[in-house]
Amino acid sequence: HRLLQESWAKVEKDMEQYAVRWFVVGLQNVPAALDLFDFKDAQDLSRNKWLRLHAMMAFRLIGRVVENIHDPTDILDEVREVGRTHRNFQLSDEVFDTFGGNLVQVLREGLGASVWNEELDRVWKETFELIALEMLRGGEEKAKSGGKGCRNLEETWKIIEQDLHGSGAKLIMRLLEVEPTALQFFPFKHANNVSADDEEVRGHGRLIIQMFGRAVRNQNNLARLDPELKAVGKMHEKLHMDGSLFAKAGDALLWLLKTEWAQKRWDQEGKAWEDLVGFVVKGLAGGMRKASDPVALANS
Repeated sequence: HRLLQESWAKVEKDMEQYAVRWFVVGLQNVPAALDLFDFKDAQDLSRNKWLRLHAMMAFRLIGRVVENIHDPTDILDEVREVGRTHRNFQLSDEVFDTFGGNLVQVLREGLGASVWNEELDRVWKETFELIALEMLRGGEEKAKSGGKGCRNLEETWKIIEQDLHGSGAKLIMRLLEVEPTALQFFPFKHANNVSADDEEVRGHGRLIIQMFGRAVRNQNNLARLDPELKAVGKMHEKLHMDGSLFAKAGDALLWLLKTEWAQKRWDQEGKAWEDLVGFVVKGLAGGMRKASDPVALANS
């Protein structure tokens, strides 16, 4: 554990470089996996903002496992939840084996012979094998349960989940309808005609709405999501946007729930949705240095 955490402390200082290198090498070695991502047609994967964001989210999860390796119970619950959300992609053992091997390769090359040794090689392989096993276990649990999660809001989430890109696009378009100035903070700000059919709008919307989906599936223990939400909030800190945009994005989601997705069940579900959305917004804001000045959900 000591060797593992000491090596992670060195990696963490240049986390984005390691994360992007790991993801690019992995996709080069398993080209079929690239079709699962919105950035599959990118000319330069290493510079693509969506790959960099996805790679960082995955790498931060690995880091949280390492940091909690002495008592991994709670963090492995989060890993299994990630496995459940990836079940629909039908990731093969080959993908996990390849990405695990590539992780060790990238860490070995980055840390160098002065740090890397056989023992460190072994513990990192064991750590990724643990993560892969728990992700696969989470996927199996979803398959056995028919994809059912927490009872209260799960039926409504199923409606949203049928088209994550479309649902996410609706969320962004509603936000821009009530707050047009928010457009300047998104990667598609220079588009001539922003619409729900735009691939960048759909891709970014999916990322936003999936955060709320993870909250739905963890509504009985939302606290376990707090580190992830704070990490995402911190990634947006550099943008210096109006702090009210976090809350306005949450309001946009609640409006869509009330008028469309949960319209028939709003009397029964409304308060639970308001509490859940409030928790996510607060968690994102908590990742900022100035928690009183939360940053919006926008381009990383």
